Amino acid sequence: MVRDFKTYLSFWVVAILIAGCGPKYNPSTSDETRAYADGDKILSEAYLFDAKLKREGKVNSFRLEIFQTDSVLSLGGRGYLGKGVLKGRVTPDSLLVYFPTRNEYVEEGIDDFLSTLDCAGGVTGFNILNLFSDLPDPEGFGEGINIYPDYNDGKEPFFEVTADGCPWLMELTYDRTDSGWRIKKLNFTYGEELSVEARRREYRAKAGVKSGKYRLEVPRHAIKIKP
Repeated sequence: MVRDFKTYLSFWVVAILIAGCGPKYNPSTSDETRAYADGDKILSEAYLFDAKLKREGKVNSFRLEIFQTDSVLSLGGRGYLGKGVLKGRVTPDSLLVYFPTRNEYVEEGIDDFLSTLDCAGGVTGFNILNLFSDLPDPEGFGEGINIYPDYNDGKEPFFEVTADGCPWLMELTYDRTDSGWRIKKLNFTYGEELSVEARRREYRAKAGVKSGKYRLEVPRHAIKIKP
């Protein structure tokens, strides 16, 4: 049974949006972390975002920690009092997020997830990773996706992303880092019902991250949420 799915949708969207912040996916190194023991370290890009979820007039703040290689992403969200909000693992075509406070999880293919966003139009071939390895190219996305660039601020270009017949809107602001253009700020709104804001607080282009951070084991008694 889905309890407050739109809240999960918000966290899920943040996870997917940030999933491409690091290098482009390289199929030859897929699941590379399986070869490492938990104590070994993997060279990764590391991010810390300050995030806010707004829904029905209420605001919940949390911090989102992201670690990424060229084949997998790990994320963890904590409230400002240290309480765990979520743990997740993202690949280019799938996502797993566990919510420890409710012992519930979401596991879905990204294409299947996008089909739950109440889109009246047909959105196909939307490669979200293309949004994050560099500045978006309006011609490099799937059918039904619209990207509107704004280069008035050359240091922090802005992009608006919509989809035909869909009630959601993405707003993405970039800046240049040691690794190239990376997301600095993102806003996601879903009609008038909810919104998520995330602003990058810290970024490290090369961080040694324990490989255990890339593993996520959901408890056997956890409840699966199905959109």
